[in-house]
Amino acid sequence: MNKRSQNIITIIVGVLIIVVVVFRLISNKKNMEKELDNLISYERIVPVEVYKVSLDSFSNVTNEIGKFVPQTVVPIISEAQGKVTALYVKTGDFVKKGQVLAEIDKEVISSQLTTAKTNMDNAERDMNRLKILSEGDAVTKQQYEASVLNFQNAKATYTALKKSTDDTKVRASISGYISDKTVENGSLVSPGMPLMTISDMTRMKFETRVSEEIVNTLKYGQRVEIYTESSKNLSGSIKEIDIKSDESGKYKVTVDINGGTSDLKGGMSARMKVKSDKTKKSLVIPRKAVVGSIESGDVFIVLGDSVKIRKVSAESINNEKVVVKQGLSDGETIVLTGQINLTEGTKIKVINK
Repeated sequence: MNKRSQNIITIIVGVLIIVVVVFRLISNKKNMEKELDNLISYERIVPVEVYKVSLDSFSNVTNEIGKFVPQTVVPIISEAQGKVTALYVKTGDFVKKGQVLAEIDKEVISSQLTTAKTNMDNAERDMNRLKILSEGDAVTKQQYEASVLNFQNAKATYTALKKSTDDTKVRASISGYISDKTVENGSLVSPGMPLMTISDMTRMKFETRVSEEIVNTLKYGQRVEIYTESSKNLSGSIKEIDIKSDESGKYKVTVDINGGTSDLKGGMSARMKVKSDKTKKSLVIPRKAVVGSIESGDVFIVLGDSVKIRKVSAESINNEKVVVKQGLSDGETIVLTGQINLTEGTKIKVINK
């Protein structure tokens, strides 16, 4: 075989090899496209668990945020006029009932009291002298009665000034802790002016404000549970319900706390939980079916083999269930699990009955 024939054979073999390789590539591409189509088709079908919406009976549970306040809070009011000459307490101090908290300048009143005491003593001596004289008809009855009246007036003046002198010493009316102090040494005060507040922290109560819808479900003496941020759970009963709302339309509710509250401080926040005595029927669904906030969240409605997103509004019954206020109807089917892989129109496969 000559050299030319060898070249021709080599070319033919090379062409055949190229044809085989191209054929293989085309075949592999088709297989890959087919596998990709199958994969895409598989990924478009998301396995989910579903739940059929229905009416359910439940006891309404109310959760309201509030705070602890002292059971007894007493304002300390000035009953004298003048300059504060001594201040013995600061905010946060514990004081006992009767303890002197501050003193107000009494120089002028003390002088007036001394004069009043002298006048009263003189009036008493005159009255006693005229009484003896009247018994011997040395003076008229009218003169004696006038001396009695003069003594009574002098005594009344002395008593009033003595009280005013005592009022210059501001005393604690209860035992407790000082707060809301508004005066310092040298401050000018007048009768009726608030100086500070004393709070008895040994007994606390819980206060919250509720809407008109909620207040109509509450009643005096109703048992409630209080949950604190420190995980200490307390119980109590409703003591007061305001009959008039505030500017925001909320009603103040006051709860008496059972047991010791000495470790609580005024202003600490807590949550009040009240379970209604009455049961009612509403649309109840699992909390995990709602994506996002229960007040304004989304659910996936099952429509055949795909889903549709719908906005819903609900309220919490407990950690697992919510009652639907708006957005769903009895008998509809919603997605319970698998929402993370869903969008509007996604194909689904139900894996639970």
